[in-house]
Amino acid sequence: MTIETTSIETRANLVFYLTPAPTSFIPEDNITIENNNYRLYGVICHIGTNLSGHYFAYTYCEAENSWVEYNDSMVSFADKPNFRCAYMLFYKNKN
Repeated sequence: MTIETTSIETRANLVFYLTPAPTSFIPEDNITIENNNYRLYGVICHIGTNLSGHYFAYTYCEAENSWVEYNDSMVSFADKPNFRCAYMLFYKNKN
């Protein structure tokens, strides 16, 4: 059996604050400017290939105003998070 793999390596700017356009999945009575603001609070990163590699994650700690890196059994504050390998982003409503 042959496994064919491809990888997309397009760079994108990371958005820390997000205000998405109203869409059909949001009930109309909930569409307000106040309810439509989101802040990045988590990032899952992957380094390696699409057949193997390593995952690690960051979460934003509001109490410390800092990012925390979770890499296997090591947990530490991240002065300069490496978001260049972001795989999945998590946003939460600011309200």
